[in-house]
Amino acid sequence: MTMLRRCLVVVVAGLCAGGHAAAQRTTPDTTPLWHVKGTGSGTPVHEGDTAYFLSDDRKVSAVNVEDGEVRWTTSTGVPGYDAFFGTGTAGTALALAESTVVAGDWDIVGFDRATGTRRWIYEAPSGDGPGLFLGPHYQGVVYTGSPGGRAYAIDATTGRLRWMTTVVEGNMTSVFRPVVEQDRVVVGYSTYVNPNVGGLAMLDAGTGRLRWRSEFPKARERWQHTNLAGGPVLVDDLVFGSAGDGNIYAFDVATGTVRWAFPRLSGALGGVITATDIDHRAITRAGRLVVAGSATGYVVAYDVDTRQERWRFFDPAAGSTTFALSADDGRVYVPFFGGFIVALDVASGTEQWRYGDFTQGFIWPPAPAGDRVYASAARAGFFALPNRTPEPHP
Repeated sequence: MTMLRRCLVVVVAGLCAGGHAAAQRTTPDTTPLWHVKGTGSGTPVHEGDTAYFLSDDRKVSAVNVEDGEVRWTTSTGVPGYDAFFGTGTAGTALALAESTVVAGDWDIVGFDRATGTRRWIYEAPSGDGPGLFLGPHYQGVVYTGSPGGRAYAIDATTGRLRWMTTVVEGNMTSVFRPVVEQDRVVVGYSTYVNPNVGGLAMLDAGTGRLRWRSEFPKARERWQHTNLAGGPVLVDDLVFGSAGDGNIYAFDVATGTVRWAFPRLSGALGGVITATDIDHRAITRAGRLVVAGSATGYVVAYDVDTRQERWRFFDPAAGSTTFALSADDGRVYVPFFGGFIVALDVASGTEQWRYGDFTQGFIWPPAPAGDRVYASAARAGFFALPNRTPEPHP
């Protein structure tokens, strides 16, 4: 099963058709700077004159950022067929580490950045799949979660295990993509019981020691899920995570105590999905804002300092936002299950541009790079798109 099909199982029938209609408004001109055909997967990474892309057929490609020339393409070397993932790539992330580009498949694979030579493969014990939730590189180490309830630190040069920590005991927990800051690794987790529960945990980056683990507060109704639905996102002494009941919680970085929350969406909502007590609110940081998507299709920016909503964006034809967002100093990039990306102004939430449609499948956030973004499309391949501001109307 391809990544696109895996993601689309959560979409209500009819939303994608609406997304296709909305995707026709491309203002300003977003004609690609270049395009490489293929089956893209996840968010690219870039540095210098090269961008790196993961594809759904278990390959990594290095592309010249000036003209889109493919410098090399190498298989991850991860074998086999899975009833859920099929023969496709299990992970959706890459990380750059000095002379190595690291890819997440079911296992974690390191490639020589210059030549594409496969340097190493890390296979976790007990059939765990750490490549599924590959996180960032920091000081020679890549960090990741896993569907086995564990977090890992892997040497980026050699592929050797630095440490492995069980975040939650048992075989019903997934630990998702971590964030790393200084000596801290923060992960979100979900435990698949009835109802699902989840929370955040902090580990020591050097040793893997579990500093704290905190579960999301219990939902108002016993049947409501509080699994991880977005994050973690670090802002100063706070770390944010969204729960499956639609609330976004601010945890104290030092202790893991819940300090306060941005509440679930409320009031009259447009669109097809209006239930907000079962929601998937992907979140990202944009300066002093925490920006959240929603299965309802709303995108909302919250001010961390005032704890108030700053702005919201909604296109009734767009459908649900997907499972991750990205941002830079000026824009937030929001993929929708209709298969397109919308770039929103950080200060106002005003739409700056959009690109894609359901036939292409832009369901992952792009990697911003100044006046352009690099993006993968499930059915169309790899893109460099101009990152322009609309001309003012006369």
